[in-house]
Amino acid sequence: MDDMLLSQIADALGVSVEDIKCPTPIIMSFQNAESFNKQSSLNPALIDALKQQLTEKDSQLLKKDEQIAQLLSILAGK
Repeated sequence: MDDMLLSQIADALGVSVEDIKCPTPIIMSFQNAESFNKQSSLNPALIDALKQQLTEKDSQLLKKDEQIAQLLSILAGK
């Protein structure tokens, strides 16, 4: 894929070309001082909220994958 096509896709998605090219997966780490010092005192409500956020993020990533596929098919037709 050439840089011009990547640039067009990045512009359409509102991200940088580097974001698209980056082979490194997104890694999120959540930690506060209290849970770091007391591993047994994890808040179940916090864990549920984080799981819900990750589920939403997964959904957003799937939509972005679909958008990229659509853009690629449109750009391939030009």
